[in-house]
Amino acid sequence: MQQVTGRLTADATVKMLESGQVVVNFSIADNQDYKPKGATEWVKNPTFFSCAYWGRTAIAKVLRKGTEVLLQGQIKTRIYRTNTDEIGAALNFKVRDIQIIKYAAKAADNAGAGDLQEVQPQGKDKDDLPF
Repeated sequence: MQQVTGRLTADATVKMLESGQVVVNFSIADNQDYKPKGATEWVKNPTFFSCAYWGRTAIAKVLRKGTEVLLQGQIKTRIYRTNTDEIGAALNFKVRDIQIIKYAAKAADNAGAGDLQEVQPQGKDKDDLPF
C-alpha cells in the first residue's frame, strides 16, 4: 500500500456507474519543490494523480479544491493515445483510505467566488488532530 499527500485540484465529483456502483473522483497535486544547488529560487515540481474512492460518497462534500489530504491505496500507471496520435501517461490512485489534513472552504461572501481559505476540522484544535 502506498501513501500520497497532496491538495485537491478541483472539487470531487460523485458518479454512479451502470452497474449501480458509486465512485468519488478527484485529482490531487503532490508538490515536491526543490532548490537546485547554487540557485536562489525554488523550482516547483508537482505530480498529479487522478483518484478514485469507492467508499463512502458523503466524503465528497468536504473534498473541495485546496483541501490537503493524505491518501492510502494503490498507484497505477495508465498509458493512452491522444487525439493527435501521441502517447500519454497518467497516474491513477485507487484510494483505500482518506485522511483530511487541512480543509478548504469558500471564503467569506464578500470575497471573490474563486477565493479559498484554509480552515481546521471543526471542533478540533490544530494540535489536537487524531493523525
